[in-house]
Amino acid sequence: MFSRSLKPALLSAVILTVLIPLLSGCTYTAPYRTVSPTTGLTAGGTARVTFTFAEIRPGKRWAFFRQTREVIQNLPSQDGLLGYSFRFEIVGRKAWTMTAWRDTAAQKRFLKSDSHQRATRAGEELTTDMRFQTVEVPVTSLPLDWKSALTYLESAPRYPPIPSPAATNAVPPAPPSG
Repeated sequence: MFSRSLKPALLSAVILTVLIPLLSGCTYTAPYRTVSPTTGLTAGGTARVTFTFAEIRPGKRWAFFRQTREVIQNLPSQDGLLGYSFRFEIVGRKAWTMTAWRDTAAQKRFLKSDSHQRATRAGEELTTDMRFQTVEVPVTSLPLDWKSALTYLESAPRYPPIPSPAATNAVPPAPPSG
């Protein structure tokens, strides 16, 4: 019925048709990585935990993950980082991060780091939506689970979509004549 050359293509199409919808809601979650032990912190001490959410522009997924990978690779060298995790949709455009910091000063140093600054500048071109939420939690509650992280992000201010560079350079349509 089908020629031999058509069978692999047909099988691939069927597999993709079935798998992509199944994977669309699936996420990969990296295990929480402890960088600095919390044992030296004072009893009853707190940590600053920042959660981020990004919705990636269509066609920008790989560029976004190149930037993200650079930041994640530099995280362990950041003084005052207690731990971190990240997650992303396997097939989709959403990504999240979670970082725990010893104090505000450590977090601010990271925000000024070269890798974070480059990622921030690139974010305007690579994302359509960003949300951030920082909370203070007891050090003893680390690591937080992703269910908690997503709950915190639900109440995070939703930043308006960032216009794409193409949209900001677009010529507005002429007014109707008449």
